Amino acid sequence: MGRETTYADAEQGESGILAINVADWDEEKQILGGFYGQNGGTWCGISKRGRVAFLVDVMPFDNVSRCELIPLAFLKGALTPEEFGNSVVAERVMYNGLAFHLVVGDIKSNSMVYIAKRHAQ
Repeated sequence: MGRETTYADAEQGESGILAINVADWDEEKQILGGFYGQNGGTWCGISKRGRVAFLVDVMPFDNVSRCELIPLAFLKGALTPEEFGNSVVAERVMYNGLAFHLVVGDIKSNSMVYIAKRHAQ
C-alpha cells in the first residue's frame, strides 16, 4: 500500500491548501494520527498508552498550524486530562491568536476533558 495524502481546503483563502497525511504512526511508533507535514502536529490522534486528543474547531483558521501542536502535546505528555486542561487555561497567553475547542482523554483512567478557548485573545 502506498502512502496517500488527504487534502482539506478549509477556506484558507490565499494561504493555500492544508495537506494532512492519512492516519499513520509517528516516528516513535507511539501515536497514530493524521500528521500535518509542516509542523508534525495532528488534529486527531491516539497513543499506545490509551491517550486520545482531537481538535473540534479552530478559529481563526490561518493559525491552524499552531493549534495542531496542542493535541500532540497531550498525547506525548504525562499530565492527566484535567491537569492538561488546567495547564492550557493557566498558560492561555501562550495561545494568543488562537481560538479552539479540544477534547483530551485517557482511556485507561476513564477520564476526558473538553477545553474551549473561545476567543483569540
